[in-house]
Formats: sequence, structure tokens, C-alpha cells
Amino acid sequence: FNSEEKLTVYITFKNLKSMELKMVGNLSSEGNLSFSSLSLDNSSVGSVDLALNANKLDIKNKSVGSLKLKGKADNAVIKSNSVGSIKASEFVVQTMDIDNDGVGSAEVNAAKELKVKESFLGKVRNAGSATAKRINKVVI
Repeated sequence: FNSEEKLTVYITFKNLKSMELKMVGNLSSEGNLSFSSLSLDNSSVGSVDLALNANKLDIKNKSVGSLKLKGKADNAVIKSNSVGSIKASEFVVQTMDIDNDGVGSAEVNAAKELKVKESFLGKVRNAGSATAKRINKVVI
């Protein structure tokens, strides 16, 4: 195996319910992927770039690198404790709950409802029309 050469892996699926990403490298989708419900657990070092449509999306992001999303979802729950950023301004979600406790910022697009928990460094910015309901963390 020559580590200087680029390796491309293609994955085909009919009904995918979850993705657990633990890799060093980049992941991208060709075309738009459709899911009724998807759970994405990302602990990668590298960028993840996905175009998808889903009724429900549940993301746990503990990556070093960016997570970029395009497409739409009815409902999304995002828990991020990442060093990298979340770039999802082109991912239109009707209702979203995001807890961004990492170092990286998050740019989202919530249309109707947005609940936000954020850390001092990991700020959340909404490109959509929903008013953010900020939930403060209290440490005693």
C-alpha cells in the first residue's frame, strides 16, 4: 500500500439508518442522499461533506475537521463537541435543537424553531428565519 496515492472508496446502500464515521480523511456524497431517519456519529479527522434529505437527523459530532451539510430535513438534533466547524447554512431544517459545546462554530439554517446551547468558543449562527431560543448552561 502506497500512502502517497489517493484512495477512493464507493459505498452503495438501499436503506441506511446510521453512519458511524471514525476515519482519517475526507468523506463526500455524490448526489443527494434520502433517508427517513438517519443517525450520524462523526469522530473523524478530516472533512465530511454530505448532500441529504431526511425526515429526522440525529448528529453526534466529535470531529477534528469541518462537517458540511446541504439539503433539507424536517427535524434535526445536533450535539457537537468538535474542534472543527459545522457549515449547514444550505441545509434547511424546520425544527432544530443544537448543543455546540466544542471549539468550532456552527452555521445552521432553521426555518421554524431553533433551540441553542453553545459554549464560550463554539458559537451558533442561524441563516434561517427561526428565532433562536438560547438555553444557558449553569455551572455551580
